[in-house]
Amino acid sequence: MSIMNWFRKSSTEIPKDIPKEEETSFPELVILVNQEIPASDIFVQGAIEEVFGVKLPTEASDTSTEFITGEFPIFTFQHKERLMQLKFIPDSYFAAKARPFASGNPDHIHAQVNTRQLQKAVKRHVMWVAASAVNWNDSIPEDEAYQFISRILSAFTIGITEAIIWPKKNAVRAWEDSMQGLLDQGKAIEIFTSKLVLPQPERVGRP
Repeated sequence: MSIMNWFRKSSTEIPKDIPKEEETSFPELVILVNQEIPASDIFVQGAIEEVFGVKLPTEASDTSTEFITGEFPIFTFQHKERLMQLKFIPDSYFAAKARPFASGNPDHIHAQVNTRQLQKAVKRHVMWVAASAVNWNDSIPEDEAYQFISRILSAFTIGITEAIIWPKKNAVRAWEDSMQGLLDQGKAIEIFTSKLVLPQPERVGRP
């Protein structure tokens, strides 16, 4: 069963041939966006070229270790020996159907949606985009993995982002324009650690 055929079905039952990802299995950041992104291999190729200044081939080659592969909604690319995955999931991050593709713990993350700003962000998002460092391990500094993740994710944030999620820490922040520069610089983790960029909206009770 293809992933998109499954999403088109009305049932929320998770099919047996789509395994659940291990929670926080590798470095990943997620943005919640208020418009669907019609991603394709050419679209991903353009985003990579804009961010990293290199045009990766979309077809397999015996002479190149850099490439883009996949089809909507999941793509994989390799650049500078870093294997990255991009997911463009056309559903709520907290929907039952999206669980097989979500790292971290969506239930724990949703429990933090306790401000009006975050509640509005969650309500407005119609797709989530995840960037993951697939071949990260102890020999590759985690900071370096998040730098790559931050930079590629920055290509999809402008004008449509509602919130950003750090699955490893089950953390969520409502999007602020000041965060764009941090992603551009490969410093997205500072969104979650620096008090200078964190919004302080009025807290409300859970509905």
